[in-house]
Amino acid sequence: MIASNAGYGFITELENLNTRNQKGKALISLPAGALPLSPIYITGNMPSLYVVSITNEGRMLAFPLKDLPELPKGKGNKIVNISPKDFKAGSDYLKHLFLIPEEGQLTMFSGRRHFKLTFSNLGNFIGNRAQRGKRLPRGLANVDSVAVELPVPQAPDRAESEPPENP
Repeated sequence: MIASNAGYGFITELENLNTRNQKGKALISLPAGALPLSPIYITGNMPSLYVVSITNEGRMLAFPLKDLPELPKGKGNKIVNISPKDFKAGSDYLKHLFLIPEEGQLTMFSGRRHFKLTFSNLGNFIGNRAQRGKRLPRGLANVDSVAVELPVPQAPDRAESEPPENP
């Protein structure tokens, strides 16, 4: 997944990042003053993944990954609605972007405080792609970092996995 801090992004295949040209390749088109975010490598079951975005103003929006288009290159589609006036002024931009599975847990860090959200609690922030997003709780509006905790796969019972003993 490729995105910019202006709030636009898209999904692309890894082969689209390769080039034969020595000078490089233009993969993403950026509006004036925008910077690219770190690419996110997508693994796992795509239908169960959600894109979560947090803006500098403390708004969070989550939507299914399948709503984001797959493109070879370009500007992409709007992930979260950031006013062009606020973006040009530098007061609002896409600060954090990550993927979370339906079974995952999210921990947001804001100064010395941290806040854990399970996927069921994250439901308050789920909306449609390109919406503004909902405000985070007071005291957590300025998110410094985010940690996504993935579910631990259950190991099969030992009795079922061992072959039967020969008498």
